[in-house]
Amino acid sequence: MAKSFPVPSPNTILARTGCLVVFALVLAISMMCSSLLSGVMLITDPTIFGVALAMATATAVPYGVFLLWLDRNEKEPAFLIALAFRWGAVAATTLSIPTSLISTGIVAMASNSPELGGFFAISIAAPVFEELFKGLGVLAIAIAFHNEFDNI
Repeated sequence: MAKSFPVPSPNTILARTGCLVVFALVLAISMMCSSLLSGVMLITDPTIFGVALAMATATAVPYGVFLLWLDRNEKEPAFLIALAFRWGAVAATTLSIPTSLISTGIVAMASNSPELGGFFAISIAAPVFEELFKGLGVLAIAIAFHNEFDNI
């Protein structure tokens, strides 16, 4: 007997399509901005760019290998893993820059202290906004591909 698969409802299809369209647009714009910023950094100071790239790779690759090892019994689609990685590496960081700068400026103006604004940016605003945008990316993937979220 042939196995039948449930047909998704129109609301599910609409939610999935909307999430994917917004996700793709934000990711494309973020990749353009990130490429521009990386190009400027590479031209301005190639040594710092190289060291930052090496350090980011040295920490991300072992962690990614560990996560893939944890998922060895029921592998997720490679394109979803790549999509989530690209979102976290490019879109979340690119989106957190303007929001962190705006909140830093607000704190610096309210406190009349640029030092406090800088401290706020590094210790509070940047991590909070970056993780918020990473979470929104995971939420969009969870809505669009809810059938892939079957365990922790």
